[in-house]
Amino acid sequence: MNEVFEDRKKGFEKKYELDKDLEFRVLARRDKLFGAWLAEIQGLSGEEAQEYVRHIAQSNFKEPGDQDMFDQALSDFSSKGISMSISELQEKLSLFFHEAKKQIDEE
Repeated sequence: MNEVFEDRKKGFEKKYELDKDLEFRVLARRDKLFGAWLAEIQGLSGEEAQEYVRHIAQSNFKEPGDQDMFDQALSDFSSKGISMSISELQEKLSLFFHEAKKQIDEE
């Protein structure tokens, strides 16, 4: 009987690991899509755009949640004279989350 519980426990642990891996991949893809969109708004392309995508993605590791990424984007926009509200950023990030999930699911 203990083997049944042990197998079940291992199954739940494995599912938890897979779920966490999927969540990480979706969020990483979402951040890249978001960074690419932000780069496009700023007129960046090529290597400069790719570097900006990395910059935005890394800014999201400063604190839990997405606020640090929004703050970075708003700061970058402000320095270039681009006006954007936090609600516009949040809405776009939500759309990119769904797009990232769809892309990951299709892989």
